[in-house]
Amino acid sequence: MLNMLARKPNVRQFKKTEPKKIRTSGVYGLLFGRGATRMNKKTYIFTFKMKSPGRDFGDYPDIISKALLRLWGQISTHFSFFKISTVHGLLNISINWAPAMQAIQNSYQLEQFSPEQLSTGKIPKELMQFEKWDKFNLRLKVTLDNLDFKSDVKKRELGEYLQNYLYHLFLISNLSAPGCFNLFNTSLKNNTFLKINNSTFQLSSSSFDISWIRSIQSGWPKIKSVSLPKVLKWYNKLNLGLRQLANSRVERGLFALLHVCKGNSPPDPTDLLWLAHALEALYDAPQSSIEKTLRNRIFLVLGSPDKDSKKVEKNIKEFYDLRSRFVHGDLPISIPDEDNELLDSRMPPYYDTLLESYDLAFSIVLATLQKMILNNWYCINFLENYKGGSSPESVDT
Repeated sequence: MLNMLARKPNVRQFKKTEPKKIRTSGVYGLLFGRGATRMNKKTYIFTFKMKSPGRDFGDYPDIISKALLRLWGQISTHFSFFKISTVHGLLNISINWAPAMQAIQNSYQLEQFSPEQLSTGKIPKELMQFEKWDKFNLRLKVTLDNLDFKSDVKKRELGEYLQNYLYHLFLISNLSAPGCFNLFNTSLKNNTFLKINNSTFQLSSSSFDISWIRSIQSGWPKIKSVSLPKVLKWYNKLNLGLRQLANSRVERGLFALLHVCKGNSPPDPTDLLWLAHALEALYDAPQSSIEKTLRNRIFLVLGSPDKDSKKVEKNIKEFYDLRSRFVHGDLPISIPDEDNELLDSRMPPYYDTLLESYDLAFSIVLATLQKMILNNWYCINFLENYKGGSSPESVDT
């Protein structure tokens, strides 16, 4: 069962990162490093408002929450300083992650106490002050080399650069430690940038978290922690730049995941379409016999489940049945209200059916991407073999 209440991280002290130790690595036209040489500069300060950057669930803290600690211990090394190359010039950006790291640390410490200790209040006072570390502000500084975003159009453009960066940071972090970097209900604020002030990020990492929990419980598909430097190196080679449309099958799979993660409400049938798109892109599914071909290719790449393989086959079939019924207008459609199960007794089983298919498909997409990263693959190609019989007796053998 998923623990909806705990959202914790560690006792371990994070080391402060000295500038000279910060590595430089490139991501899709964004370069992580110490910044550029000093020139004519214009600096803007943004407030990056985060809410609960860690996990939504508290299950398996010895495995998942420890991975969260490792991830956040590396974030200041790889994502404190970065550059964005734009058509107008170079943006040098720095983020002070210390408040988020402190929140993760406090959260993990709190997780070490038993329910009895929590109920009796026998824990340090500072750990009980949730409001101080469940929501907090990070300082984001943007320095522009020889350019100034004075016009409203350019101000909106700067906002888009920053938001694009955060989308990719969300993917990179959750491919490394699934469920451990949450951007739900976060925002960027600066009084001169109205576009940013009106924008709130709704990227939820809960599906990554649930996928890892399900993997630990069932053993299939295999989902794990992958080192952040390895994920970053793999992601850099995609060379995405600032492009907004996917060029390759793996990019389509990644961008489809972003669509699925937008929002924290119960899945709806459109999420099944995005997940089907991701699966078909990653597995190069043909136009005919999609479900059967896809199932065989998934088992070929990820291995067959050690137990309940027939049930998994059935669940994959049910996922595609739901997807097809929605596309062809044969699936019941609900009012978009998160609490509508209070008014209609048919809603809980309806949501359960969608959730089962959604969670399975998301887990397969995540496990496939992680396997591609670990093997340094950027596509999976499937070959059809044949063998000729050398005698009449060899027919059909």
